[in-house]
Amino acid sequence: VASGVPPEVGLVSAAVAGVAGGLMGGTTLAITGPAAAISLLVCEAVQTHGLGTLPFITLACGGLQLAMGVARGGGITKYVPESVIAGFTTGIGVMILAGQLPKALDL
Repeated sequence: VASGVPPEVGLVSAAVAGVAGGLMGGTTLAITGPAAAISLLVCEAVQTHGLGTLPFITLACGGLQLAMGVARGGGITKYVPESVIAGFTTGIGVMILAGQLPKALDL
């Protein structure tokens, strides 16, 4: 709902990502399902370019994750201050709340 696509699309996407992530291995900290920040970006792209862009977005995100894994790029995250991560996460939460509250209250 947050990304502006039917719930069925999100369920299929989450299931496929979970199965693919499980088959490729990983860690207990890996996120293979939808994340809050991604849902906002997907929502904007779908509203701007239409539902047909969803397969491209999915493949592009998967390609970036594979490239970062092969390049061992996860180590760069230690240079991001915790305050930046906290502010980003809080901002995303506020944006989702502001976007979903009118729908939940039927406004």
